[in-house]
Order: sequence, then structure tokens, then C-alpha cells
Amino acid sequence: MILIIDDDREILTTIETYLQREGYATGTAIAGSEALVFAVRTPDLVIVDARMPEMDGFELLQEYTRRFSHRLTPFIMLAAVDDHEAVVRGLDLGADDIVTKPLRLDILRAKVRGVLTRKTRYTSPTFYGDLSRISCLKLLEFCARRALTGEVIISSASRHARLQIRGGAVVPPETPDPTEFLAGLYDLAEGTFVIHTQPLEFKEIEESAMPLARPAPDHERPPGRLTAIRFGARIFQVQTELTALPRDRIITIVNLGGKIILKRESLPREAALRAEIEKLIETQHRAVEDEIRERMNPEVIKEVKSREYLTDRFNQLFDEGCERFREKDYQTALRKWAEAALFNRDDPALQLNLQIVRKKLGMPPAKGR
Repeated sequence: MILIIDDDREILTTIETYLQREGYATGTAIAGSEALVFAVRTPDLVIVDARMPEMDGFELLQEYTRRFSHRLTPFIMLAAVDDHEAVVRGLDLGADDIVTKPLRLDILRAKVRGVLTRKTRYTSPTFYGDLSRISCLKLLEFCARRALTGEVIISSASRHARLQIRGGAVVPPETPDPTEFLAGLYDLAEGTFVIHTQPLEFKEIEESAMPLARPAPDHERPPGRLTAIRFGARIFQVQTELTALPRDRIITIVNLGGKIILKRESLPREAALRAEIEKLIETQHRAVEDEIRERMNPEVIKEVKSREYLTDRFNQLFDEGCERFREKDYQTALRKWAEAALFNRDDPALQLNLQIVRKKLGMPPAKGR
């Protein structure tokens, strides 16, 4: 159901009639207070006029978010074509899109479709909590460490923001100064947040398992290979087979303690003879065995442990910088994060924090960033 709110009854009726002809269920209200009563039914989308008496669209958006912080309801705001202040304020408060008046109904339809399509990409809330316990700084750090993709909604008495997250990195908000906008969120000492993530791709689970082989007479199927490689208490099980999903493939998987840790595959040529496929199976199986032995080489293990140390040191410096930032010791936070950059300069959360702390200190943006 799409909830439409506008104090102009003619515009209200025009939008309602048009969207109903497009197949959408609708509900209407001529005032924000009336809309909040109606919103108990959980609309899929809210379309609201920015400028209304009693409770305008901005106030409605803030109050709706306060009351229903666990929801992921998109908002489209209507604003006069020359009302630039309404457009900027609406986006700052977290509106998903703006449609200008005089209305173009075909544009409204396209934006409704776009917003609803984006909404279906997300699940119900993954987590929501209190900014007085978990700061925005730590919140975005968590998203970066988990490489989340989705949306973070942050609400307080003075601010409302929707941040898109892609692979752990914050997508810069469409504001005149994104760094200043994010710095304001970092300063929030109270409020609420909601994390929404994209659904899992279950195809990934399917592909991580050994596909079922296509049924075939035993005399046509080349035999697979199954061996074990022991390193101390570790036993690596290496299995190679010919499969047929979606076409003939040679699949090798390595299992350690019931978990698949490595997967390799190759495609034999079309109509390859059995003897040729047997040779390919043997070659690929031995190559994977050699790869496992190489990875367990003492020098390789030493290198991996070195990388683990670098990761631990980066995380330590990053966290120390976060603590100093929360204490408003921006100089020390900058120093800690700058040192962390020596270990992992490309970390998206770190780069965002460096931009914000430099903004706090009145410093120009770093060159090349």
C-alpha cells in the first residue's frame, strides 16, 4: 500500500487515481497527524508534500521514523520546482527521492517503481540499537569490518539519515558537503539506528558444495580421485570428480575439518574422450595437492603469520583512534589513524574517518583522496 499525504485535495486525488490505474493499492490523508494514524498499517511507500500546515512533510518524516524506527519505509517528497531549500532539507532528513511540482505523472510513476524496487533488495531489519551505547563511528566501523552491503538508518531529535553501504564502504550522501554531513552524524550522542542488509545469495552455498554427477553408465564415467594429505594434526581431504552441472566440468575441492577451504574447476573440451578426461582429472588433482603442500611450507606459514600481525596492528590503531575521537581528542585520533594507514591504506572506514577528523581540525582534504 502506498500512503499519499497532501493538503491539496486535487493533487491528492490525481495521484491516487493515477497510481490505482497503475495497479497500486493506495491510502490517502490530508494532514500529517492523520497519516500517522493510518501508518499503523505499515505502508510500502509514503508520498508526502513537503509544505503543509500543522505538520509538514519534514516533520512527518521525522516523527514517522521516531515512532517506527524498526521499519524500512521509503519516502518520496513533493516539492515545488523552485523550492531548493525543500529539496535539500528533504534529502538531508533521509527522503529517498524528490518529485517536483507541477507534477509529471510519468516521472512520479518511474520514481515509485525505482524506490519500491530498491526496497525489495533488503530484508527486514538485521539489527537496531541506541546511539548512546553504540556510536555512529563504531557502527560504520562494524559495517566496514563485515563488508556489509545494505542501508543504515540513523535517527535523533535533530537528524535523520539513510546511508547506503556497499561492501562495507559508505556511499557518499548526495549533499553539498558529504564529509560535513557525516561528521555531524559522528557527533550524535543519542538517537537510534537500524541496519538493513541485502538478502544472502543462496547460490553461493550451492556452488560451494560438490555438484551431483550426471547419471551415466559406469563404463562411460572416468573414476574420480580421493586422497588425504596430513600436516601434523591437520588432514586435508582432496577430491576430484567429473560433474555435469550445467555442463561437463572437472571439480576439485579440499576439505579440512568438514569445511571446504579450496575449490578448483576446469572445463574439458566438448566430446572429450574418456582417456583424455582421466588425464585431466589426474593432472588437476595433483596440481591441487601440490598447492596445499606449498601453502603448508614453513616459509609460507611465516608470511601468513606476518600478515596476521599487520592486520592485528591495524585493528589496534584503528580502535585506539576511535576511542580518541569519541573523547574529542582529534589530534591523537588523526595520528592513530594515519599510522593505521601505513598497514592498510585502502580500508574504506579508515579513509572515511581520516576525512572526517581532518574536517574537525579544519585541515584541507588529503591530496589524492
